[in-house]
Amino acid sequence: MASVQFRTLLIVSAILRVVLILYGEWQDAHMEVRYTDIDYMVFSDAASLMASGKSPFERSTYRYSPLLAFVLIPNSILHRSWGKFIFSAADLLVGLFIRIILKLRGVPEKLSMISVIVWLFNPFTFTIGTRGNCEPIVCALVLWVFICLMNGPGQKPRLQYWNRQQESPQSSSGTRLAQLLCPWFLLKSALTGERILFSFISAVVFFLFTGLFYHLYGWDFLYEALLYHLTRTDPRHNFSIYFYHIYLQYHRKLSILEKLVSFLPQLIVQVVLVLSFAKDLPFCCLVQTVAFVAFNKRGILYFRP
Repeated sequence: MASVQFRTLLIVSAILRVVLILYGEWQDAHMEVRYTDIDYMVFSDAASLMASGKSPFERSTYRYSPLLAFVLIPNSILHRSWGKFIFSAADLLVGLFIRIILKLRGVPEKLSMISVIVWLFNPFTFTIGTRGNCEPIVCALVLWVFICLMNGPGQKPRLQYWNRQQESPQSSSGTRLAQLLCPWFLLKSALTGERILFSFISAVVFFLFTGLFYHLYGWDFLYEALLYHLTRTDPRHNFSIYFYHIYLQYHRKLSILEKLVSFLPQLIVQVVLVLSFAKDLPFCCLVQTVAFVAFNKRGILYFRP
């Protein structure tokens, strides 16, 4: 019965997204304010360049992985809304992955379904994908990695152990504090065979793709897709806690001390969160993301006609 209800939710949410994509085509053609995200135009132009054998980075402001442009090549061959359907499909996958993760964590079916509904029928989520923003792909890939890790050998017993620890936190608080203060225990816990293998495979994949795209597109790829995001500053529309300092000092190069002062709080909070919640991977990543955004030097709001 639950599977039937979930399938119905997916079908209804898929229809909703198709309707919004079609409506977006109409609004773009008949209204001054466009429905389509301006970044989608950038993606499409970069994909068109790649389809013609050129570098996607010839399109100004394209600062994303070449893989994104490759996925959107059908935009210039089949239909310009191809990417919106891909992003919306990834949005539906996120709903499916949320349900799988909650089942792995032993969450009751009713609460699991409510969580899926909150995602699938959230105005923010279905608008983001249907306007042509690629964030649903990122979300789907992250949750897929969660599922793979949670299904790995030895992970289910650890989840059960973590649940028992949460049920009786007082009895284990002293032991846990002693463990956290022991460097050898922390090192032994961190350097497990599974984690080393996961880190090794992740690094190999990253460097292989980086090397391939550097060979194809040269320095433009390294700077636009990677290095630019490390040096970028935004003096306008910035809701960061450092916004006023950045605004006043925008035309002056920041000293190493100033950069360190703005970076250290973020680093310290991230380390504390990892040490505190590492056993609960989804929750740990949630609070890490919230903390990263809260302490980041960039919190941008764009006004786009």
